[in-house]
Amino acid sequence: MMISSVDSEKVITEFQKKIETFSTMKQLTFLERKELILKGNETLKRPSYHL
Repeated sequence: MMISSVDSEKVITEFQKKIETFSTMKQLTFLERKELILKGNETLKRPSYHL
């Protein structure tokens, strides 16, 4: 069975789109986590032990 170049290109572009959306989702969750930690630190007002 022969796969045409158009079909393989379509598969590659769809795969790249999936990777892009996955990486953006990871970035968003990381930033959201960072924001939550910062907000938590502001409300607690604990002294930092990291010198």
